[in-house]
Amino acid sequence: MSQWGAQGAALTGQSFDSILDFYYPGTIRTAVGNELIRVGLTADGSQLRISPVDGLSVVESNGTTTTLPGGHTGWRLWPTGSALQLQQTTGSGWTPFAVSGSTNLASPVRFTAPGNPIRVWRADGTSRDYRGTLSAITSGASVVTVDTLPMESYLRGVVPQESPASWQPAALQAQAVAARTYAMATSSTLHRDLRHLRHHRLPGLQRHCDVHSVRHPNELLSRPVDEKV
Repeated sequence: MSQWGAQGAALTGQSFDSILDFYYPGTIRTAVGNELIRVGLTADGSQLRISPVDGLSVVESNGTTTTLPGGHTGWRLWPTGSALQLQQTTGSGWTPFAVSGSTNLASPVRFTAPGNPIRVWRADGTSRDYRGTLSAITSGASVVTVDTLPMESYLRGVVPQESPASWQPAALQAQAVAARTYAMATSSTLHRDLRHLRHHRLPGLQRHCDVHSVRHPNELLSRPVDEKV
């Protein structure tokens, strides 16, 4: 669907239904749930490095959760063989941080901060904020970063970056339906794994996507359309 075309149609008074019928003829719309999806991120293949945030916890592969203390400027999960080492920094180098009596943790390991986006640092020194739970998964000598979040949270990041929040409601509604449909159509049936942009050899997660990052937290859809083409 053309975002500009949808906006132009909305400006003439067309509804989101009419816009969708034009771009997707012969389709029907049906309600879908707000299920979890997994999105592979193009982050840093050598580590998962994040900034501190209120309520930050680390979750081990067995489900054990440890609330991480304040006073640090960064956290990261660093590969050590098939395991991951949790490390901390206060700005003068990285040191191991033990949880459950060990600094080396079985993969995968997750960072979570309920209600708060988590800032992820990329290999080029840039960063992006993401809603959801961020997992580090070892893949050979590399680390794959995966964001797990509800479908509606994903859309609240995607739609404002593809269609400005100042656009006509019908255009935004049509974009939300199109984005949700694409996510549903390109994912597995049990645990949604979005497939975007480029392949990675990890079972159940074929592609990477960064478009749902939180660049403008105020640009959110107030009423995402709970429908699917």
